[in-house]
This record gives sequence, C-alpha cells and structure tokens, in this order.
Amino acid sequence: MITFICGSFEEGKDGVGDYIRKLAKELTKFGREISVLAISDKFVDECYGKELKFDQTNSLKVLRIPFLVNWDEKEKLSKQFMAENDTKICSIQYVPHAFHNKGLPFNLLKYLANVSNFRNLKFHIMFHELWIQESGIKNYIYREIQKRILLRILVITNASLIHTHVPVYARRLRNLAAIEVKKLPLFANIEPFVLPEKDSKERTDPYFIVGIFSQFKYYDAIEGSLDDIYNKCKELGWEFSLKFLGGKSENIEKFRSQFKNQNLVANYIKTGFLNDIELSREFDKCNIGITSVPLHLLGKSGSFSAFMAHGIPILAPVKLRENDEIGAFFKSFEGIIVNPSKLELDNLSFLREAVGLIAKEIRSSHIAEIFNQDLENLY
Repeated sequence: MITFICGSFEEGKDGVGDYIRKLAKELTKFGREISVLAISDKFVDECYGKELKFDQTNSLKVLRIPFLVNWDEKEKLSKQFMAENDTKICSIQYVPHAFHNKGLPFNLLKYLANVSNFRNLKFHIMFHELWIQESGIKNYIYREIQKRILLRILVITNASLIHTHVPVYARRLRNLAAIEVKKLPLFANIEPFVLPEKDSKERTDPYFIVGIFSQFKYYDAIEGSLDDIYNKCKELGWEFSLKFLGGKSENIEKFRSQFKNQNLVANYIKTGFLNDIELSREFDKCNIGITSVPLHLLGKSGSFSAFMAHGIPILAPVKLRENDEIGAFFKSFEGIIVNPSKLELDNLSFLREAVGLIAKEIRSSHIAEIFNQDLENLY
C-alpha cells in the first residue's frame, strides 16, 4: 500500500490533489494499492473519510483532516489510517504552503518523525515546490528557513526516491543536499478525448485562434508575442482571435484591461466553465496556445501540458531572467515557441508533429509507468 500525504484533496480546487487522484488511478492498473491522507485540508471542516471507486476492482481510500485540527490529532488519525490500510510506502507531495499558511511547516517535521517511527515506513518525496524566490530581506529570511525545513524532512524521512517536475528544482535540490533527484514530467490536467478525424487545428474559417488556459497573468512579453501574431495574421488576411479557456470573467477582464494595444484583446472568446470533454474540444479548435507561466517552470504547469497533450504548439515568452531555459524534462523542445518573430503561421505542421511526440511523453499512463518502475527499482 502506498499512502500519498498532501495538504488538501478538493477536486478541481487543489492542483496537487487532482494530480494525486489521476496518478493514483493509473497506478492501480499496475496492481498498486493506493490511499490518500490529506492532513491539512482547507476545504473540509471535519474529518472526512471515503472510498473513491475507479472501476469494479480498483479504488482509492481517502482521509481528509481539516487544516485547523491540531497536529497531535493529525498524527493520531494518520497512524490509525495507515495501520488500517497497512501502509508500506509514504509518498509526500510537498508544497510548503499546503501545510502552513506562511510556508513554514515546522509541525510537519515532528509529524513525519513520529509517523516514520510508528510504521518503519519507506518514503518517497515529490517536490512540487521548494522555497520562495522573491527578493528582499524578509523573503531571504523566509527562504533560508524553508531550506532548513526541507533539509530536515530529507533527514527524517531518509527518502530513497525523490522526484520533481522541472530541471531548475532538481539542480537546487542537488546543490542544497547533494541528493539524487529523478525526473517525473507532469501530465496534463486536461487530457484529450476522442475527437473527429478532421484536423481542426488547420484553419477552416477566417479566424486564427490563440488559446490561453487557466492562468491569465499579464506580462509585457505576452502582449509583445500576441502583437507579433496579430500583425502576421493581418499580413495573411486572417482574423486574429484570442480564446480564453475556462477561468472567471473578472480575471479575464482584469487581464484584458492591462493591454496597451486593445486591438489584441478586442476580438475574443470566453468559454466559461466547461467539463473536461467540452474543454478538450475547445482546445482542439485552437491553432496555437500561449502561456504566462515563466519559461523555467513550464514543466510544472498543468495548463501548459494540456496544450502539449492536445498537439498544439505553444508560445512561452515569459523569461524572468535572461539566461532562463525551457524548464521541462522533454526529449525535444520543438513546438515550444520562445520567440514568435520567426513563426510561420501558415506552416505549423512541423511544430504539430513535434508536439505530438511530446504528447506521448506526458500521457498520465506513461508517467505512472515511470513512477511505478522507479518504485520497483528501489523498494
């Protein structure tokens, strides 16, 4: 039995929880028994246990413990849950702020030490986040404390298997603790469903559609890239359109209001909330995508991976530092467009083929296979 330990587990409202839910479903296909302990759940007011059925034979046992429950009680409930489920391996899904509002989870250290001694567990850690990177004296102090907490977690758990989604996190962990960190790409939060055979990403109408999904954060680089695409469309006699996939109207309007050139956001489509099948179909109607996720963190973005999974080339123009590189564990980066100035809008077939290869790398079934093999090699 593998028990995933996370903060919250509210479907559609907690990214790590959704990640665990999908990964767990795939792992059960390898014969793994899975359970989940959400030990600081911000979406429940009382302890809540249930069993999620994946199919007739596979299920997921879940215990959600409210955020405000004291840590002694969290420990007691966790030990009982692990004993009942005969937990052998604990997988810590680490995000500092998931366990403490200010990202300083000191109580997690005692919790892990006591749980570890209780069951003689083997530990795996997935580092979704490490520590804050913002500048300033206060943030420097926070960052150094977060590093020390992370080091203590490594010592307490003696984890033999450590994963992360992006190269920059792997480098930082190696520099901090001289440990081996294995790569585990992130699958898409919206994976493609079976669609008509027609390649809807070829233009069949006067519009060239640029999709943007989930994260509507303005950067000058976003406006500059869209300006390039807009002008190329004008040269080709095409209508430029921006499609907002999902997202709240107020967030979209705030994003649009920040543009200096309002022509770029004048012709737009808002899909509103859609289920996964409907959203997948809307993805498939986009010619290219654009993301405001910084370049060095692309590999930890489910919205970025969603474009890749649907075979859609994506603009990723946001660089926080000049020497930032594409932050993903892919064999090839073709189809990820950092500089749109040389992009040929009427000849995207090569980029689509390249993205198609990436799509195979980030299927949830493939990611689960990697994870399962890494576990078998060590445990």
